[in-house]
Amino acid sequence: KTTRVDFFLSTVLRPGVHTRLALIGRLLERGTRRLPDLQRLNCFLDELYGANFAVEVEALGDHQMLHLGLVVVASRFLAGGEDVLARGVSFLGEVLADPVTEGGGFRRDYLRQEKEALAAYIRSLGNDKSAYAHRRCLEVMCGTDPCGLPAHGDPSDFREIDGGNLLSTH
Repeated sequence: KTTRVDFFLSTVLRPGVHTRLALIGRLLERGTRRLPDLQRLNCFLDELYGANFAVEVEALGDHQMLHLGLVVVASRFLAGGEDVLARGVSFLGEVLADPVTEGGGFRRDYLRQEKEALAAYIRSLGNDKSAYAHRRCLEVMCGTDPCGLPAHGDPSDFREIDGGNLLSTH
């Protein structure tokens, strides 16, 4: 009764860049130029009959993937036959091509908040012993190879990341 659209953007894991991509993933969930805040973004998703939208950063071997997912109700179940899938796919394109920015970079307040949230998330991974063991195993086995880098980045990289250079990476 639903249709799911998934975009996977893949790149080789690289020190420093992996943290930037993790932050970009979080910032893409914050809005677009047309929908510049969570309230407007959520209202738009509600207009799509409660569509679900999420961005995740994942690692697979020596690649880091930005995964954008959208789930919408299948049009055949709507009385008017509205094409919510087309509107949803257009929205995903907008998320990728036109994120919310200010002054030539990602919004500073959003970036600050997402740095804090990502750092807290990374710290919390130590509480999940299975995830921690898996991460440490990869770090030890891979050493300095890209597959040893965590997909969610390293908070020590945050100092050199600002909205401008992050938008350039995007």
